[in-house]
Amino acid sequence: MAKKVAAFAGSLVLLGSLFAPSLASASSLTQDQISSILALLQSFGADASTIANVNTALGGSSAPSGSCSAFADLKYGDFDTAPGGRVSGLQTFLGIPATSFGYGTYGPKTLAAWNAQCGSAQPTLNGSADLTASPASGSSPLIVLFNAEGIDYNGQTYSVSFGDGESTNTLRDYCAAITASGCSFYHTYKSSGTYTAILKDAGGNTLATQTVTVTGNPTATNFSVSPASGSAPLAVHFSALNVWTPVVDSVATVDFGDGSSGTLGLASQTTCAAAGAAIAGACTYSTTHTYAAAGTYTAILKDAGGNTLATQTVTVTGGNQATAMQIQSIVALLKAFSATSGTIADVQAALGGQAGAQTSTPVTARQAQSIISLLRAWGIDTGVTNTVSSILGGG
Repeated sequence: MAKKVAAFAGSLVLLGSLFAPSLASASSLTQDQISSILALLQSFGADASTIANVNTALGGSSAPSGSCSAFADLKYGDFDTAPGGRVSGLQTFLGIPATSFGYGTYGPKTLAAWNAQCGSAQPTLNGSADLTASPASGSSPLIVLFNAEGIDYNGQTYSVSFGDGESTNTLRDYCAAITASGCSFYHTYKSSGTYTAILKDAGGNTLATQTVTVTGNPTATNFSVSPASGSAPLAVHFSALNVWTPVVDSVATVDFGDGSSGTLGLASQTTCAAAGAAIAGACTYSTTHTYAAAGTYTAILKDAGGNTLATQTVTVTGGNQATAMQIQSIVALLKAFSATSGTIADVQAALGGQAGAQTSTPVTARQAQSIISLLRAWGIDTGVTNTVSSILGGG
């Protein structure tokens, strides 16, 4: 130990020549320079009395570097602008190895060590962290773009509690974009209410808060159908704008109202998220469904939890009625297939909107399919087509 300190004494003279004209004018050294020298002494294992004596000789503050009070002015978020700064000195004092990731930055690891060693002398947060929201109010479902500023990702960990029961464990993994001062990220509020989003450090300390106000229920403008009416069979395109966070996988469904449902999909989730398009309204989720029978249907847009977000009404009318020429064509086909007279009579009656004698005999599956395909191509009413299919044994 004595050899290390003796070697350092020689180095001290050299450092003095770099930092000031001479050690005789040591009072001209800055506090950061003095702290750097004291930190080096401590790294060599010098005892507290030696460090205190050198501190006094160099004209440093009266408090020795090996005490909590010597670093009480440092705050969470501070960092060294050059190697060997005061934050590094604090970390050396706290026993944090110089090889640690993020060394030289006052982050959660340093704060935790400070709290454990210095107790009530815990420094206050630097107050530079900020959390903004855009928009900060609106109707549900409301997608909000948050921006956490004044935070340092040099090995530090942060989290956000959104106030609606959801939170991020590691904010960095949730960021849509990371800048030198923080990150931007999305969150969707699905129900009305007033929420307080809280930015926290790894120790659970609150760094900043932001209030978001969500009003009303989802409006149908976020959920559209095209066409909303038409003859059966009717293919309808469903789409929803800005309902879910584009950077987080979510499942949205539509109950079509006819006993079936489907999942909405996003064509290009990566592009949508990268462009920040959720706020601009360019993220469209969609699906298509065909209504086979006439009727009035209520389509319901639901979130992953089954909650209703919006509804739309789809009206489906009966299809075309077969013309006399179309009926003659079907009869000719049936005769070519050697269908029985009872089968032909029942099909004619069905195509004319009447009940047959029900004396039909099924034709082959391929023959039945060719006739049904022809009826569908003509846009014949779905109910009529289904009846003909049943007569022909097509199910």
